[in-house]
Amino acid sequence: IRFANLFNDMYDYAENCEYPNVDAIIVAGDFTGGGAEKEYQVFNKIIEENKKDETQLLAILGNHEFIDYRDVDASVGYDVFQKYVNERVDTDVVINGYHFIGVSYDPNGKTFTGKMRWLEDRLDKATEEDPNKPIFVYQHPHAFYTVYGSVNWGDIDLRNVLSKYPQVV
Repeated sequence: IRFANLFNDMYDYAENCEYPNVDAIIVAGDFTGGGAEKEYQVFNKIIEENKKDETQLLAILGNHEFIDYRDVDASVGYDVFQKYVNERVDTDVVINGYHFIGVSYDPNGKTFTGKMRWLEDRLDKATEEDPNKPIFVYQHPHAFYTVYGSVNWGDIDLRNVLSKYPQVV
């Protein structure tokens, strides 16, 4: 119910703003409890019933989307995500001239180590387009030592890459 209410609150708030549109909603992982297909079906039902057509869904995988597959092959989490949400687990979407770069976990569901070259390539491209424009990067969990809790759950590889780009939000 909370996730569905988010849409109502978000759209109601936007109606009273100078810019009344909601261009995108970012879901930075852990939108399932384990990655089961039934959980994705519930997620998609909420999206279908509440998201307006003009609002893009930007979703990436968190560690919970891999839980059901860790004893078999965690990369199955990619397959289920691609089947129900998006064929690309990592994305670079430009909205109103701003890059929104989403990075999912590696296929092991635990690290970002294998994604750092891809992320740097995307950040370099966005920086070349406009070195002064903010670049929005989202992932699950936080980059190490950036917010409360990131000392316990943050990712150091992510921090090392993002710290090279002062325009990253």
